[in-house]
Amino acid sequence: MSFSASGSVSPLLTFSIRKSGQQVRYQKKQKDVLTDDRIEARANYSAAVSAWNVLSAPEKLAYSLRAKNLTMTGYNLFMKENIVGAPLLQIGDSYQGGIIFYLLENGDTGYNPNVQHGLIAPLVDQSASKIWHVTNDGTTGATATAIGTGAVNTTAVLALYGAEDNAAKLCADFSVDEYNDWHLPSKDEMTQMAWQKVLLNMADNDWYWTSSEYSSSRVYMISTQFGQFTLGYKFFAIRVRACRSF
Repeated sequence: MSFSASGSVSPLLTFSIRKSGQQVRYQKKQKDVLTDDRIEARANYSAAVSAWNVLSAPEKLAYSLRAKNLTMTGYNLFMKENIVGAPLLQIGDSYQGGIIFYLLENGDTGYNPNVQHGLIAPLVDQSASKIWHVTNDGTTGATATAIGTGAVNTTAVLALYGAEDNAAKLCADFSVDEYNDWHLPSKDEMTQMAWQKVLLNMADNDWYWTSSEYSSSRVYMISTQFGQFTLGYKFFAIRVRACRSF
């Protein structure tokens, strides 16, 4: 079903066009007989509603911004993507402007057991030779290394070096269709990308920047040979590949 369509995806779940956009609702006839299928559909709908209710304000805002171009509310887009019964996303799927290379696990920043989240990368490098900073000094505070911290790091780098032609700025300016929330990956995010170098069409046995700052002069960079890291001086010019969260 397209995002502009009306109709039922089951006898109970109906999408329709309203003035406010596309809406989804659970319909139950009077004196409805609760068959196993109906009980399951009701439970799936309730589970999706509960999952929406526990999302953070930034997560709900992200859905609302995506839904705006689809003439839907953020809530209805969430329900359409997350009602149980839809195929689960997998690593390697083409999704939201790129290829899924990592699905969040328990313990990762942003993990939600009720809603799939992960990381996406485009299939091309944003540059084969780009600096991290024009000089080899100064700190940004972008020291986080974990999965889910690349976007925060990128924001910190741009706050000080956003006027430069550097790796963080290149990723932040990247856009595919309506998806314009890309960032320079953190150390652990780029490590996951390196382990998926064939899937993501990355350069073999080469170095990529991360957004994780180690010191005033050096930053973590990751090799696609074995996914190992080293520390590179900020004025080095190496490869850049953006990613985004979903």
